[in-house]
Amino acid sequence: MGLFDFISAKAREEERKERMKNAGNIAMGTLLGLAAGAVASYLFAPRSGEETREMIAKKSKETYNDMREGIANATQRAKELGQSALEKAKEFKEEAAERAEELKDEAVDKAKELKDKAEDKAIDAKKEVEKKANDVKKDVEKEVEKAKK
Repeated sequence: MGLFDFISAKAREEERKERMKNAGNIAMGTLLGLAAGAVASYLFAPRSGEETREMIAKKSKETYNDMREGIANATQRAKELGQSALEKAKEFKEEAAERAEELKDEAVDKAKELKDKAEDKAIDAKKEVEKKANDVKKDVEKEVEKAKK
């Protein structure tokens, strides 16, 4: 997974968080709107005060239970998403560590290969210099012999 993939994953994660936040706000607004509408309808309904109070109490309990259930569901979903994000982060970390190890091994192998090539070139150059030195020495000896004669 490259740097671009990591950045893309982070961007998607941020978008997902934003959608979850917006969904939570919409759900809460919907529940509050329903509750307000229910209360208003009961207050203006043509019933006796006791009936209205009983209906308000009943609907309040229902709304409270619905909200608790919605909050519990949202909490569970958030935990699941958090766990999923944590697992993905661990996977990414492991993949990054493996890739770093592979790259390190490749670099070490390449360095050894270059070192061996350099040693071979140095040995070849040394042999060539020694050969040239011997050739020059022989030429000098020949010239010295010629000069002596």
